[in-house]
Amino acid sequence: MGCRLINAASYTLITGASSGIGYAIARNLVRQHKAVILVARNTEKLNMAQAQLLELCPDAHILTEVVDLSDSAQIKRLLSFISQQKINLEGVVHCAGDMLEAPLMMSRDIQIDQQYQIHLKSALLLCQGVSKLMLRKKYGSIVLVSSVVAEQGGSGQVVYASMKAAIKGLVTSLAQELGSYNIRVNALAPGVIETPLIAHFDDEKKQQLSQRTALKRLGEAEDIANVAAFLLASQSAYITGQTIAVDGGLRL
Repeated sequence: MGCRLINAASYTLITGASSGIGYAIARNLVRQHKAVILVARNTEKLNMAQAQLLELCPDAHILTEVVDLSDSAQIKRLLSFISQQKINLEGVVHCAGDMLEAPLMMSRDIQIDQQYQIHLKSALLLCQGVSKLMLRKKYGSIVLVSSVVAEQGGSGQVVYASMKAAIKGLVTSLAQELGSYNIRVNALAPGVIETPLIAHFDDEKKQQLSQRTALKRLGEAEDIANVAAFLLASQSAYITGQTIAVDGGLRL
């Protein structure tokens, strides 16, 4: 049974959409009959994600773009494509990224530069570009993904935590710049979520982390997707400039 499409003329752009939180957000939106643009750097994984979503909703409007967010030129080409195709962009979720786990004294310059590009500079460039596109309609919702580690820190995560902490400053400042144009900017700060990002954790470590949360479990990608979908929707029309923790009470 096919899905009935609603608002197919308006798209939501999702980075890191081939797996983990990004894919869960895409799946959540497709189930709501939303049109999406999936962005990831791995062609095979991106095509697989698209196929899985089309199996879920055969009539879904799903565009895909292979983009390496560590390359600023590729980000600019993505934005140019959206502009030239006159795609009506109503939402953006930027959740691509990876985690550098190394003490600061052992982190190499190239690793720091890569983390800056993937987590922060890509967010700045995307926000800069999509803001201009959203100004045409005077409407839009931008959701960035930070991390609980930005607030509580973490040994061996100095570089990663620094980049994620900067997202909060980006969100609060950009929300003030764009608020009068009815463009909202928010961030999510996930706790420990069962995604490929923590696939290398053994069962003992996962158990220890789950016991540190108030809910005594690790989060699922869908937990984050539900909140992201809310921030993209009209129900959150009076929320902007916020970084919302979705961590199962990890910081309580």
